[in-house]
Amino acid sequence: MREEPGKPGMTALVVAHPDDEILWLSSVLDQVDLVVFCFGDIPDDPRASEGRLAALAELSLARFLSFHLPSAGAFRCVDWSHPMSTEVGMAITDLDARRNYEKNYRILRRRLGGILKEFSTVYTHNPWGEYGHPEHVQIHRVVETLQAEHGYRLGFTGYIGPRSAGYARILAGRYAWDRGVRLPTNRRIVRRLRRIYKRHDAWTWTPYHRWPSHELLYLRWSGDGHRYSSLGGVEVLDIRGLHWWPPPRHRVHRCLVPEPPDTAPNLRDPGILPLPCAPDSTRLEGVCWRVAPDQPDNRPVPGSKG
Repeated sequence: MREEPGKPGMTALVVAHPDDEILWLSSVLDQVDLVVFCFGDIPDDPRASEGRLAALAELSLARFLSFHLPSAGAFRCVDWSHPMSTEVGMAITDLDARRNYEKNYRILRRRLGGILKEFSTVYTHNPWGEYGHPEHVQIHRVVETLQAEHGYRLGFTGYIGPRSAGYARILAGRYAWDRGVRLPTNRRIVRRLRRIYKRHDAWTWTPYHRWPSHELLYLRWSGDGHRYSSLGGVEVLDIRGLHWWPPPRHRVHRCLVPEPPDTAPNLRDPGILPLPCAPDSTRLEGVCWRVAPDQPDNRPVPGSKG
């Protein structure tokens, strides 16, 4: 069992788009030394692109950097019934979007590589892209690849959605990690920055989103010999329960059940294999989950050491 590295240093937060920092990582936003926004320009929506630039100019974060890369246009170009992992993130079905996606990966790896080498901890999106955004997946892939080169701690979010749930189950069984933490959502900074994004028409998420009281973050040290060999059984936050009026069956706290190793296909062509639900399970759009018991929000993340 490896202990947490004692290497002191600075902390960075890397997100795909402006507003991702408060949607998925507000709990660490006021603790980091640098926030990096990767995408900003929306090629077929100049008004939204200008709105993002105006919002970023008004943000009062201590230190941030925006690449303002053009989005690849890949959001609707993933076959989520048979998701495929690639070196640059995910398989994209549209040829033009795929070329843009691959080009962005090369640019991101080069630019982030020169920045993140100075940091000891980097927070970013999770491997399945929270609710299932291929550019979130790509950012995680870049940051994960650079971790092997620069040796920083990698932290990622614990959010999930119905679009990404099958892909998350496949990745969970083979993604090693070292520590889970539960941190309070920073509602003060959420309210302040959301007002800025809305004022400039740069808010891209539902107006009915309700932030959880605490966020879940999972950390992985660099190198081999991780404390836990799988994300199977960890608690995740289901975004469908994060609405002001969620349907009763859409609970926020859930337990991620991985695909069994003997049935999970090759990662490059994982597929989604239906599994029977256990008696203590609930079905979420064809995906089998064990429901985490109702407990106070300050309970420890399963498997964490504080």
